[in-house]
Amino acid sequence: MYAHTRGDIDMQIVELILSKAQTLKVGEVSLIDGKKSMCINVDGYFGGGQGPVWATEGTKIVFTTLNHCSLVEGICTKVYPDCLNVTIELTKANTWGKYVTGTKVRLHISSIHRYHLATSDTELLLESSRKHAAEVFNKKAFQNISLKEIHEAIESEHHLKVRDRIGKVNYQYLQDVIGLYLRISKKVGAKDVGGNRSQIDQLISRLHDRIKEFKAD
Repeated sequence: MYAHTRGDIDMQIVELILSKAQTLKVGEVSLIDGKKSMCINVDGYFGGGQGPVWATEGTKIVFTTLNHCSLVEGICTKVYPDCLNVTIELTKANTWGKYVTGTKVRLHISSIHRYHLATSDTELLLESSRKHAAEVFNKKAFQNISLKEIHEAIESEHHLKVRDRIGKVNYQYLQDVIGLYLRISKKVGAKDVGGNRSQIDQLISRLHDRIKEFKAD
């Protein structure tokens, strides 16, 4: 018989761990601290470490979904291994939309992007996530305004009413800035953008100067 060295024993332990990790499957059920748990990701990488991610009934967690980038806090109330669903009662979420504080959502695990236990740092993570989501929303909202809509707004029959409401000076400033923006955008989107580069730079410089003048006033 051969005596096992320390190295042989270490290798056996590693192989055992790897074999268990390889056999673990999404939807597998286990007891964690006496609570029913379901594996929702065999190899996740968030929440302080890498490895299997478990949804455990009765635990407070934070999560995001593939179509909702803002972090949400909730309590996992039930797991459904037969259909790979998880029910979560939302404790810190939004005041409107699909994820509203005080309501429950039932999600398929394929829609869950990030999922881990809530910690002492959760409040900071939630606040940071809300700010990021707001920035993304505002950016998309601006991008969704077409150049045609901006141009139509300038030529609108209501522009005189707008001028009277905000004052001639402010109105002239807005018209100049929007006009410069439209010209820059048109040249940037042109086929011969290289040939327009110097003109684009000049227009951008004029736009910056106009903004500085307005701030100085």
